[in-house]
Parts: sequence; C-alpha cells; structure tokens
Amino acid sequence: MGLFEQWGNKPVPFTRFENSGLGITGEYTAGKPLDTRSMLPVFGASHIVIMVKYQLGMFLQKGDIIATGKSPEQIDRIHRITDIRNGIVKTKGDNNLWADRPSQLSDIQYVVVGIKY
Repeated sequence: MGLFEQWGNKPVPFTRFENSGLGITGEYTAGKPLDTRSMLPVFGASHIVIMVKYQLGMFLQKGDIIATGKSPEQIDRIHRITDIRNGIVKTKGDNNLWADRPSQLSDIQYVVVGIKY
C-alpha cells in the first residue's frame, strides 16, 4: 500500500520543469500524503508534497526530508533524516516519539524539495 491517497496511491507522473522558480532544474512529482500526522506541523494530509526522484550520488544530509519504499509506486514513509553514514539512513517523523527502522540508500525514492500549503 502506498502512502499517497490520490492518483492511485502513488505520486502523479513526473513533469519536467526547466525554469520552475525553485532554482532547480529536473523532474518533479507531487502527491498528497495520507493523514498519518507523523510530519506535523511541517505537512499533513491537506498539503501537497513536491519531490524530486532520488539518484545515488545526490547529496543528502541530516534534516532533509526523504520518501522511502520498495519502489517509486510503493512509498511507505516521508520522514526527516536524523543520521546518515556508511550507506545507512536513519529517519523519524517530526511528530513521532520513536525513530523509524534504518533504511539503505537504495530504499530512498524521492527527496522533498517543497510543500504546497
């Protein structure tokens, strides 16, 4: 089961933005997350999360928000990086008391680049 409640439980198809005003050129997707409340107050079910497809070698750091899952169509969480080293990424929802199980870099599907409130 995907984390997105509309567009068939997956983000909308990628769209290419050349001069999007975000200062970044590339392929973006957007989706409305389920109401898990795990990332409140940053975003919730009424917001649109804008993401770029993750590619190995992209620079990630503590504090970045990523979407992980077995495939781009099967996202299981969108949470903030709390630690990253040796190919292992630790995440936690901002509104959660507990950390997620660690992920590998290969589990990262998207990097959040914006939120539409």
